[in-house]
Amino acid sequence: MLFLNRTQVARAYLAQIAVPGSGQPSRRLIGIEVRGSADKLIGEIRRVVALAAPGEPVDLALINPQNAASPVQAGLLKTKPFYLRPLSATLN
Repeated sequence: MLFLNRTQVARAYLAQIAVPGSGQPSRRLIGIEVRGSADKLIGEIRRVVALAAPGEPVDLALINPQNAASPVQAGLLKTKPFYLRPLSATLN
């Protein structure tokens, strides 16, 4: 429901990532493709994640499909989004 009322969100992806050799456990990553500003949205997502999964490490990444320069963005775009804005919805 978080993304449904946020018209700037086009798609959202979820992945489990680990950095080999870091000694850190794997963590969840939420990738979000947005139209327009995401500043307020990022704060809202962080608050929802903190309530839904307290103590769980979750990273957020903004995704630009036309310029997926980082390996993380490119990898997320190869997965199926868990949220896809309906075509009939209006994007800002």
